[in-house]
Amino acid sequence: NQISVKQYPTCYCTHRTIDGMNGLLQRHALKPENIERITVSISRRNAHILRNHRPQTGLEAKFSIEFAMAAPIIAGRTGLAELTDAFVLRPDVQALMQRVTVAPDDRDNPARPGYALEDRIIIDTRDGLHLDSGPLTQTRGDHDSPLSVNELWRKFEDCLTVAEAGASARSLFDALMRLDDANDARVLAKHFG
Repeated sequence: NQISVKQYPTCYCTHRTIDGMNGLLQRHALKPENIERITVSISRRNAHILRNHRPQTGLEAKFSIEFAMAAPIIAGRTGLAELTDAFVLRPDVQALMQRVTVAPDDRDNPARPGYALEDRIIIDTRDGLHLDSGPLTQTRGDHDSPLSVNELWRKFEDCLTVAEAGASARSLFDALMRLDDANDARVLAKHFG
């Protein structure tokens, strides 16, 4: 009953801010070319972990707060398809990452050692908007903020698509969601060709 599910395939230190960026994108139609600056406030420890400021590979991008801010703006999501060398090296991704600044926060969160009390994103646009995510204190997928069935489905589908598993993603997902009610785990075998 304390299980967490990572919603994004990046370092967990990026998840509150990706959630925050997604919230900003739901409220504002942001174009990468109109963004002057993105300032991200995270704990000093997390800033140290996310040390790849100019990632050149998908693996480096997993540990980059700059990439975590650029991917949802450019691709509209942060999934496995964005964690490829080709996507990371795109000129628009590289250019937007250069406009991300990290502001380390030294206020320690006693309930979650290593994390700041809150993360925050500030976006300044070339046409004068100043957007503030507000305090980001929860992570979607944490045991206290579980993913919805829809969010679990999107993550599952993303994983199977990239893995080219050959299974019918939706029927396998539905069978897994009903596994507690199954008499035998072999019911899953029919979903693989």
